[in-house]
Amino acid sequence: MALIDLIMEYKRGKKALERMKPNITDPNELKIVNEMIADMDYAIDWMRKGERPNFTGRGIKQKNAYARRSLINMDLFPSLEVEPSKEISNERKKAVMQILMTLTERQMNCFLLHTAHLRSMQEIADELGIKKRTVQEHIETARLKITELAKEVI
Repeated sequence: MALIDLIMEYKRGKKALERMKPNITDPNELKIVNEMIADMDYAIDWMRKGERPNFTGRGIKQKNAYARRSLINMDLFPSLEVEPSKEISNERKKAVMQILMTLTERQMNCFLLHTAHLRSMQEIADELGIKKRTVQEHIETARLKITELAKEVI
């Protein structure tokens, strides 16, 4: 399972727990669910950053497998044609992954399906079971986030 898939699975689990909270009447059970949500937030943050959240001491940041995750398989992005003589640096791949990881699951799905897999907004809407305008809003929001973060990271 890829790291992104694991993060998405944790996010889905967290959302399911959050949907359960309003129906819980037992205070002990509510406390347990709140702790589970907090633990999932912590794990998601750790996986996204590749280091322990809120950790200021020396860590394994530089040697971390998550921090070195890159888009080695360019088949995921068929619209990104790279000349064989030009190689994308590992730093740039890492920067792209960091930026993509800041998007919500829905923003990332819509953005990648549209820009990388060249799907129309209507095709994406049909596949995800949402309105075309919603897909467009997710893509626009993702583009804005990516543009802002790219200025800082790349």
